[in-house]
Amino acid sequence: MRTRQIFKWFLLIWVALEIAGFIWVGEMIGAGWTILLIIAGMVIGMSLLRSEGMKAANALMLKVRSGQKPSPEEVMQTPFLMFGAVLLIVPGFLTDILGILCFLPMFRRLLTAFLLKKMPKKTKPAKPEAELHQGRTFEGEFHEDNKD
Repeated sequence: MRTRQIFKWFLLIWVALEIAGFIWVGEMIGAGWTILLIIAGMVIGMSLLRSEGMKAANALMLKVRSGQKPSPEEVMQTPFLMFGAVLLIVPGFLTDILGILCFLPMFRRLLTAFLLKKMPKKTKPAKPEAELHQGRTFEGEFHEDNKD
């Protein structure tokens, strides 16, 4: 329940900051230019999602299909690029700034390193199922209920 409340407050504050950003930019450059900037951000975001996001996804799939194991950094590139493009599509100047940051390689590397530190380490590889149950007998009963 606490996480849900934190998320609601975060969302409320984010929306308030976005509205304040619209007002501030509108006062600085005018309403027409503000609307034009928002539309330009959406168009650029759609273009980047189509080109860069798909290019990164295809490069990752090509590497996997060729039998090579991609590094965690390479795996994280595609979601960051696609997320950045989606943030550019969403109207708002804070989301645009965050979306642009997702396209900067230095920011992606820092964020990837942070996330990899937070991920739990795999202690030992899982055994195949045949090896796991080898030499063991499992007894039990099976009942099938026919509810027609």
